[in-house]
Amino acid sequence: MQLKEPIGVCIVDSVGNVLHVSSGLCSLLRLRFSDSVRSLDQLVPPGAAQELREQIEYLTTSRRVHSARIHIEDRDGRALLADLWLDPGRSPASAREAEESQPSDDGLEARQQETARGPAGELTPDGPETGPEPEPAEAARGRAGGSTANSPEARPAEAAPREPEWREHNPGLPQGEAGGSLPGRTVTITLRPVHRERRLRKMHRRLGQVVARSPQAVMFLEPATHLILTANRSARRRTGYSMGELQGRPFHTLVPDELASRVQEAINRVARRESSFEVLDAAECSKEGVRYPAEIQFHYVHDPDEPGIAVISIDKRDWKAAQDVMSLAAMVFEHSREGLIITDPSGRIRFANQAFTVLIGYSYEEVAGNDARLYFRGLDGSYPPEDMWARAYHEGGMRLEFWGKTATNGPIALLVTVSPTADGGGRHDGFVVTFLDVTEQRRAQERAQFLAYHDSTTELPNREAFRRTLENHVANRAEPFAVAFINLARFKRINRHYGHITGDNVLRAIADRLRSTVPRSSACCHFGSDEFLVLLPSVRSGEEASDQVSRILDELSQPLDAGGTTFRATAQAGIALHPEHGTDPDALIQAAENGLQEAVERNVRLWTYSDEIRRRFIERITMENELRFAVEREELSLLYQPQVHLSDRRVAGHEALLRWNPRQLGPISPAVFIPVAEQSGVIHSIGTWVLHTACAERARLGSADGRRIAVNVSAVQLERSSFVEEVEHTLRGTGLPPGLLELEITESTIMRDVHNAVEILRALKGLGVGLAIDDFGTGYSSLGYLRQFPIDRLKVDASFIQDLDERGDPSGLILSIIGMANGFKVAVVAEGVETPTQEAYLRENGCAMAQGFLYGAPEPLTDTAGLGYANSRSNSGKPTYEPGVGEADGAEGGGNRGGGDPKSRR
Repeated sequence: MQLKEPIGVCIVDSVGNVLHVSSGLCSLLRLRFSDSVRSLDQLVPPGAAQELREQIEYLTTSRRVHSARIHIEDRDGRALLADLWLDPGRSPASAREAEESQPSDDGLEARQQETARGPAGELTPDGPETGPEPEPAEAARGRAGGSTANSPEARPAEAAPREPEWREHNPGLPQGEAGGSLPGRTVTITLRPVHRERRLRKMHRRLGQVVARSPQAVMFLEPATHLILTANRSARRRTGYSMGELQGRPFHTLVPDELASRVQEAINRVARRESSFEVLDAAECSKEGVRYPAEIQFHYVHDPDEPGIAVISIDKRDWKAAQDVMSLAAMVFEHSREGLIITDPSGRIRFANQAFTVLIGYSYEEVAGNDARLYFRGLDGSYPPEDMWARAYHEGGMRLEFWGKTATNGPIALLVTVSPTADGGGRHDGFVVTFLDVTEQRRAQERAQFLAYHDSTTELPNREAFRRTLENHVANRAEPFAVAFINLARFKRINRHYGHITGDNVLRAIADRLRSTVPRSSACCHFGSDEFLVLLPSVRSGEEASDQVSRILDELSQPLDAGGTTFRATAQAGIALHPEHGTDPDALIQAAENGLQEAVERNVRLWTYSDEIRRRFIERITMENELRFAVEREELSLLYQPQVHLSDRRVAGHEALLRWNPRQLGPISPAVFIPVAEQSGVIHSIGTWVLHTACAERARLGSADGRRIAVNVSAVQLERSSFVEEVEHTLRGTGLPPGLLELEITESTIMRDVHNAVEILRALKGLGVGLAIDDFGTGYSSLGYLRQFPIDRLKVDASFIQDLDERGDPSGLILSIIGMANGFKVAVVAEGVETPTQEAYLRENGCAMAQGFLYGAPEPLTDTAGLGYANSRSNSGKPTYEPGVGEADGAEGGGNRGGGDPKSRR
């Protein structure tokens, strides 16, 4: 143990002559030449020298004491601790040899342990008993009642020497006779500063605490008997015995019986000094009989007075746990799904697991010793910089992500983490590098980024990507260009009849056609559902744009294969020109879409946007906005047109006809606003209002006359799953008997989905309401379908009645309908009857009822509504027709004269 403070040593004979002075003493006492010192007076003040002589004399004449300790001061007044040791039999001639054999600081410290420790040193259950702190120099000097040896105030010349600290000498040594000193006996004196002694004691005390609190079991044994003298806390906890139970217990009783003899032999070898320590791989038993593996170490404790044997027991269960952890770590390293390598500080590979070799396609033998940077090669063949390892060390780690190549040059996305490592001493000894294959994740991210601007079905750019392309064209190109909005006609039928998978195949085939048809400088996108957009750059005129779009439509109309089924697409398009029709992407797309709507309404292949279209579009938007508040503002009303029996001209019922008179726009024909309401979805609220109002107004008249009220049903209304419940709720709320309500459904509506229509009509029929097919003859129904529908009446479209003249029915179509309906026992109602000739022909050929301006214009519902015709007859029994009546009301849209449309009666 290296101490900063020097220890001085001198050897004196029995009368106090200095035989030798160590260099350490000269350093301590600031003496220049050690060979010139021959007297104690040269070393310390006279008082201290006299006190040392007295102790030397006592030691050399005593029979039992062989050492002493006193406190003195040097010439500078520093407190010193002097230890005197009797060296029996040493002659002056051996003084030099005594110095050379003097123990080192560590050895001297061990030699002074007993003196420094005093009564302390035993291990108690809670740690070492430290005992009293060594007395300071002043207290030690004052035990006899005085102060320092050379202090005139504290120690007069006549004062008796104070009693030193004595230690008994081992028996058997030669003793002086009659109090005289034995010639040839010398005394070794060690001098040290008092504060160093205190530090030694403090260090010993701390050492005892470390032993007491050590996680390893530590015991001290008596060498001859092998009895346990003391044990630390870990030993007591591990064995389960208290300190009282362990003290005086033979150590071999703590091991299994079959190992007791081996343990005793090891202890004996150490006690006999045949070896300084012994190590046994054995086992120990606790108080409860639990047996556990242990490594037991026996060490001889050198102590001149109380030698002993220290036993250190290491529980190998801890070792096994550590080994298990190491084994687990090795297994994790080898079997990890991540590629792992361990490098030296320069980045050369020391170890690599199997996952790494599989990942990069090289064997361990091929990569061992190589710079790990070689496996960071990117797709472009580049490597990380040479200072990568230095940067990783100084920055505490590094993270890289790149697309690289394997041994087979296959692309792979790698996430590499470089972490510096250190050994047990904290010195940098290399790096741990992990290689994680993130190819699938990166491809998924790239796919997600692709889908952010592309359609997943067709893989064409989506509307956002197309909009960005348009922005670039608007910002960077001064020449005109065109945008075409293309729609696939009747595409929803493919989805409905063939399924969405086939529909997706059709869309993909259309996308492929577009890619191969449009010029390379063009751009196209899947706008949504069955709609596509095409950008045509450098178009000089509308005619040139129409020619290019027409060629695209021709190519799209060619037969295409979609999953084994051949289809022929019918497409229509609208065209917008930049900058004529807009200077920003949204305006151009909207203009092209408006052109498409115009083409659809005009039933043509393509149409170029114009200001007239814009005007009508604005009107349509305005109308749609106004319609949303029509019910709330009470702008809607109902008029009723009578339906009469041709046989006796009695009023059979009335058809409710919807009228809208917005405050800002003025009266608008149903032929104009009903399609807008259906397309915008406002028809739901309007249809509910019409049904409830018609039923309520008819219920107020009572049910005695038995006249029906006919209400038209929109196709949009019929498609709602809650429509039947809505009708039932309306009848219950208004109190109208179900038999007085007749719902008119157009032929084209029920033919959209025959199966669903049959179910709904049967459900309505179950409520007791009447059912009529409106505008019959204009749709696509057949006789077979008519048998499935539970209908009560067929209403012949007014366009067929207009063809009747003096010659009757030239086409014979009306007679066919009447004959077919009578065969099915279904009544026929003729719409748009305006002349007595038409009425006479229908009555003579078996038509049951008629409706039109001949019987009255639409009017509010009253008790006398429609009865004026029955009372206005000539004497010949023929009805009197008054021209102009229908014309006046026709302006309201009730008939087919004066601009009215008999089909628009909601």
